[in-house]
Amino acid sequence: MVRTLARATALLAALAFAAPALAAPAAPAEEKAADKVQVGLGVSVGAFDITSVMMGNRLPTNQIYVPINFGQFRVEPSLGYFSYDQDLGGTGSALFLGVGGFYVTRPAKDINFYGGARLGLNFVSDKNTAGVSASATDFRFALAAGGEWLASPRFSLGAEAQLGRTGFGELKRGGVIDQPSIVSYNTLGLLFFRFYL
Repeated sequence: MVRTLARATALLAALAFAAPALAAPAAPAEEKAADKVQVGLGVSVGAFDITSVMMGNRLPTNQIYVPINFGQFRVEPSLGYFSYDQDLGGTGSALFLGVGGFYVTRPAKDINFYGGARLGLNFVSDKNTAGVSASATDFRFALAAGGEWLASPRFSLGAEAQLGRTGFGELKRGGVIDQPSIVSYNTLGLLFFRFYL
């Protein structure tokens, strides 16, 4: 997963620096249309600690995003995945599907600030050493605020802070509760790389 994320980041950076050379000057009508709807692709990088996974935090922090800007409003679907092997045997994986909604302001030509919320569902699958499977669904809601610096018209570097509530679903294996359902409140900091088409 780390190699995939590094490759995606390198690809986004290469596209960001190649885009200005490839882009033709836009006509005024095209610029107005770009102000209304703008689509991009991005990745987030957060601290990943396998110990926290073993303690029950099953949320992928490294995700792929599709920011869609409608003037000053942004909708940002996301997708995250990770899998792991346990030291004593067994495997696990989590697939996260989310969406964010934000109000975006631009105090300077190359700076964006945004605030809003993110929602997501996390689908967890786990198999122990005996091969007995378990699954659970987690729900996350987070207030989020962030900023991004537009290094070029099409590439931005950013950071985001979240204050979230996660309801971790009950992980039941063979009719026996392996991990009970719990609610967790936490903060999260992410770095963002976004490329706008």
